[in-house]
Amino acid sequence: DFGMRAVTFASSARPAQLAERAVAAAERRRASGLIDRCGREGTDSWRVLHGVSEGIPGVTVDKFGGALLVQSWREPLRNDDVFDLCDAAFGGQLGFDDVHTVWVHPRANVSNTAELNASENLLTGKTLAAAGVYRRASFLTATNAVDDSSPFGPDVFGRDLSDPALGFSFSELNLAYEFVPPRRFGDPSLYLDFRPTRRWIRRFVAKRANAGSSVSALNAFAYTCGAGLAATAGGASRVLNTDHSATYLAYGAANYELNGFEAGNDIQGQRSRESESESTTQKTQKPKAEYSMSTRNARGAFDAYCEDFYPAVRQLAGLPMPGRQGRGGGRGGSKRGSKRGGRGAFGSSSPKEKKAKPPRPETFDLVILDPPTLTKTAYGAVDIENDYQSLAKPCGLCVTPGGVLLATNHSHRIDVDDWLELVEKCVTKAGCVLTNVEVVSPDADDDDHPAMSDGKRPLKVAAFTLE
Repeated sequence: DFGMRAVTFASSARPAQLAERAVAAAERRRASGLIDRCGREGTDSWRVLHGVSEGIPGVTVDKFGGALLVQSWREPLRNDDVFDLCDAAFGGQLGFDDVHTVWVHPRANVSNTAELNASENLLTGKTLAAAGVYRRASFLTATNAVDDSSPFGPDVFGRDLSDPALGFSFSELNLAYEFVPPRRFGDPSLYLDFRPTRRWIRRFVAKRANAGSSVSALNAFAYTCGAGLAATAGGASRVLNTDHSATYLAYGAANYELNGFEAGNDIQGQRSRESESESTTQKTQKPKAEYSMSTRNARGAFDAYCEDFYPAVRQLAGLPMPGRQGRGGGRGGSKRGSKRGGRGAFGSSSPKEKKAKPPRPETFDLVILDPPTLTKTAYGAVDIENDYQSLAKPCGLCVTPGGVLLATNHSHRIDVDDWLELVEKCVTKAGCVLTNVEVVSPDADDDDHPAMSDGKRPLKVAAFTLE
C-alpha cells in the first residue's frame, strides 16, 4: 500500500514495478547510511533508483531537491507507472517528505503522440504517460476526488518544459546548483554520479590551499562547471572552465553566483553570445553541514573559455593546431625545466574561423578531464573508447610538475585496468613522469549508482600525479 491509494502491480516486466523498485532502492540507501551522510554534508540530491543494476534497465529516478527526475531510455512509461511513483513519493514511501514534483523526461525518441497513445490503449488498455511536470498539489486534487479514476496528468508539458521559470535550486556538498529544465532528450544539468569526484576535488584543493599553496585548476569539458565550482569552493586561486557551449558555461556562471562567487567577465572565446533567459531561481536555505563555505577564496571569480576541446587544451599545452603556429610555453612546447617553448608547424587552414584571442600556454596544479563517450567536433572526434590518447596527452602536458591529472572514462566497454594502463602510457610518452595513481570510487555510504551484476561500473575515475 502506497499511502493514499492501494496499488496493485502487474506481473509484467519493468515499468509496472517502477514505484515498488524505487521504494526498495530508497530503503537500501537509507540502510547503507547514504541519506544520513547526505544530510550531514548538505546534500539534498542523489539517485533514488539506478535501474540498470536495480531491476529496471532503461529507467532512472534522481532526486534534485524537492523534485524527482524520471528518465526512460527504452519503453515509454505508462500513466499507471507515473501515478504509482507519485503516490509513493508524495506519500512519503521513499523515506523523505520534501518532494513536491515528479518530472517525467523520456530520453528515447518515442513521441507521446495521440496516435501512439491510441495504439497503446488498444493493445493494453493503458495510455502512455506524457512527458512533463507532475505536481503534488494536482495529485492530491485528483486522488481526493470522489471518483478515484479522476484524470491526473502533468501541469506542464510539451514545449513549455523549456521555460527557465521551471528551474529551481538544489544542493550538493553544501553548494547550491540551478536545476536547468533539460532539453528534449537531453541530460540533467548536474551528473549525480560525479558527487564522489567533486568531493575529492574539493578536498584535494583545500588540502593544498590550507598548506599555503596557490592552487590552479583546469576543468575541461566543463558543462555546467560543477567540478570547477568544487575546486573554487575548496580554495583554488584560479579555475579555468572550458567547454564548446556558451549556454552551459552561462549556467556555470549562474552556479557561481548562486554560491556568492563573482560571475566574472564575459565568457572568452565564444564566437557569438548565445541568448539566455534569466531563470527564476528559488534559493533554498542550506543546512549547517560538514562542508561549510569558510574556504571561499576572494579570488574565486568565474573564468571560462568557450571553445572545442582540441584547440582550447592543445593551445594551453603549447601544442600546434592546424593553421596556427605553436607558440610554446606549455609542457608540450618545451623540455622539462626549460622556460621557452619550441616551434609549432604550420598546417592546413582551421575548420572554423577563429575570432577570439586564443589562450596563452599555461599549466595547472589540477587538470580535470571528464569527456563524453563520443562526440564529433570540427577538429575531430572525441572518442573515449578508441582514441583516449588524443585527450590524455594534451591534458597531461597542462599539468604543473607535482600536479594531478584527474581523468574519467564512462564507457562500460572499457576495463578499468586497461584504461589505467592506457593513460599511464599516454602521459609517459608525452614526457611526464607518473609517480602515483589513485582510483576515486564511492564509499559504501555514498553509493547511489550501484555496480552492475558483473561488479563493474561504467564511470571510472583516477587521479594521476605527474612530475
